[in-house]
Amino acid sequence: MKHSENEYWVVDSEHETVGMFRLKGKKYDAKRYCLKDTIRSSLIQDLRIEGKEIF
Repeated sequence: MKHSENEYWVVDSEHETVGMFRLKGKKYDAKRYCLKDTIRSSLIQDLRIEGKEIF
């Protein structure tokens, strides 16, 4: 793998979810968030976004 992102998010506006993918070793660990969740980045320590703020 030449280049990789440590973390990326995919916003699904149709289903009102956010998929967060974090690189662990050579694979990505996926987690899905919805309106009622608080999304926290593993890269930006103080970043917290409420799901309801996105949709």
